[in-house]
Amino acid sequence: MQRSFAGEPCDAAARSYPRILRRRCSTRELGLLWLALALAVSAASAGSGSAQECAALDADGNGLITVADLAPVALEFQLGRSCLGTVLDRALGCRGRDLDRNLRVDADDVRVFDVLVLEPFVACWNADTADRSTCVRFDLDGDGRIAEGDTGPLLTFRESVGECVGVDLASLACEPVDHDRDGTVTLLDLAPVLARFDAFEACLSVPAREPVQAAGLWIDRDRLRGLPTSGAAWERLWREATGPTPPPDLADPQDRADTHAWAQALVGVRLGDESMLASVRATLDRLVRERSENGADALAVARNVVGFVLAADLIELSRVDPALDSAFRSRLATLRDRDLQGRTLRSTHDERPNNWGTHAGAARIAIALYLGDDEDLAAAAAVHRAWLGERGASPPAFRFGARSWQADPSRPVGVNPRGARVSGIDVDGALPEEMRRGGSLDDPPAHTGYAWEALQGATVATELLSRNGYPGAWRWGDDALERAVAYLYRLDARFGGWAATGDDRWNVWLINRRTGRSDPVEAGVSVGKNMGFTDWTHAD
Repeated sequence: MQRSFAGEPCDAAARSYPRILRRRCSTRELGLLWLALALAVSAASAGSGSAQECAALDADGNGLITVADLAPVALEFQLGRSCLGTVLDRALGCRGRDLDRNLRVDADDVRVFDVLVLEPFVACWNADTADRSTCVRFDLDGDGRIAEGDTGPLLTFRESVGECVGVDLASLACEPVDHDRDGTVTLLDLAPVLARFDAFEACLSVPAREPVQAAGLWIDRDRLRGLPTSGAAWERLWREATGPTPPPDLADPQDRADTHAWAQALVGVRLGDESMLASVRATLDRLVRERSENGADALAVARNVVGFVLAADLIELSRVDPALDSAFRSRLATLRDRDLQGRTLRSTHDERPNNWGTHAGAARIAIALYLGDDEDLAAAAAVHRAWLGERGASPPAFRFGARSWQADPSRPVGVNPRGARVSGIDVDGALPEEMRRGGSLDDPPAHTGYAWEALQGATVATELLSRNGYPGAWRWGDDALERAVAYLYRLDARFGGWAATGDDRWNVWLINRRTGRSDPVEAGVSVGKNMGFTDWTHAD
């Protein structure tokens, strides 16, 4: 958050923080406020908006950091502001003496003690608790008899009630904002609250990550080992896995070495076939040693990375060949930031709200997961969430083209919001950056296959996030991906030609499984640009 503290510090604070914070200060407060703000800025700058830090701010526990999570902090600030100058020492010492619960210790509390405690105690004097069960509560020394040994604590408490007469306990409501626990609420106690406001600034677009339970980035190995070894889906997978092994060519956007390695990993693990698993390792070794991305653009590399990463994860490369795994990790880190005709995978994801960006995002997320890079994973999740149009997500540096398909051209998104219409035309779930490539807004629209192409990257990114710490990812953007597919099938029902075909058909299996849709599918379909075999891995 950019700030200017020129002029009166309190005015600067009012400009810098939400409306609930706006106030003016008296002259005697200025020095302390400067210190409080300095502490707040220092505390905020110490944080990085990491997924772990942001998870602590997820007040409603929905896995997302939104403005709704700011409410508890705003209320805490309100309380702290109203409590400034409150001295808590006497109230803390008199806690528990307000016997009639009117938030004030007075003579009535002494009388309550006498009537409810002291008089029954006197009535039990010298009683044997075995004979009088109602007196057991007064046997403070546990000897079975109400006698001298039981009087000390009672009289001490009664004396303390008398000493607290006149103390207002309402001030105890201020105890939660006495952060330095010095017994007085000062401006210094507001510093941590202000720092949390700053933390929200950094975290607003960062989804909170949950502990990961999945055994495998894409599929649980135990589940995989129980999948069938017959049927059209298996036969298609088997043909791919047992066919010729192509050399990795990252510069070729149509290269199939990645999905071939993925097929071999699936079959090798399913059957325990060591020769096939060795073939996967050989392909990964070749990927490490060769620089086939020379001259490639970011889209080609993005399409070709995911399969290799998931194959390495599935065969547990880090366990079976630690040396190759180390080299493979280094290769992935290099590829992620390699200059690819003026772009990197990360910059493409950050800037391109189309199929280039979604494929780059899928590759970036896969790499971050394999490398254990939680910081870049959180950054990638934030970009993906913003692309989906999630409310409260800070818009990244997307570079949009013509905006006739955008529901709100002033606030463009990757997927139009629910119920969106433009000039009376239904655009709910439309991918504006892809639809414009067919032509300007029209009904019927000019046909383009780019919408399905972008969804190949987007669904892989979403599935990886969903399985690896962001379980709500399929719901982001008000079910954006489900609505995107629904939009295409609405077009298909009206005009024909918009259903998934060719190398997009694998995607329908995944989408149906994760969203509950039931769009037509068939087993044995071809692989896609960056994934395949979901007719086997994600069939019901």
